Amino acid sequence: REKIDFEAPHDQLESLRALKPDIAVVRREHLAPNPPVFGQFLCVMEHKRGNRALRNSTAIQDSLIRSLQTFNDSFLRQYLYSVFVAGTKLRLYQLHRGGIEYPAEDVDIQDRPETFLKFVAWLSFASLEQLGHGKPLDSIDGVQIQCEWDKPSRRPNAEVLDSRGTTVWTVKTPE
Repeated sequence: REKIDFEAPHDQLESLRALKPDIAVVRREHLAPNPPVFGQFLCVMEHKRGNRALRNSTAIQDSLIRSLQTFNDSFLRQYLYSVFVAGTKLRLYQLHRGGIEYPAEDVDIQDRPETFLKFVAWLSFASLEQLGHGKPLDSIDGVQIQCEWDKPSRRPNAEVLDSRGTTVWTVKTPE
């Protein structure tokens, strides 16, 4: 968490903390010198101390909301992986526009450490497409467009991210 060095400006009365995942997967170009911002996280993980947290629906909901905050209204994002680790159990959530899916069985890290290590390695090196990124648009309804997708003209403030904060890009017609 300390290595990410990411603080989002937020309302002090906000009941949810600013996003500070325990482990985050981000693209290499977003690691330095600036910390990553919303939409640049590829996957987030949170760890709770005891296995009982898997039965704490409020803790899970709060974790999923914080995960959703990382991509919010990015229309290029088709889904997001959110990992919830409670004690020695790992649960993978896939959040997409239609809802949330997760396997029926949690991975027990103690019983299957090799599965956990392979999973974390896969998350770290998976392609953008495997992690839910769609391809940037180069046309809309057959009209060619040009846009710098990595440089939005406006990003949502942290306090609106659990509502409908929207990222805005400048789009031009090619010369």
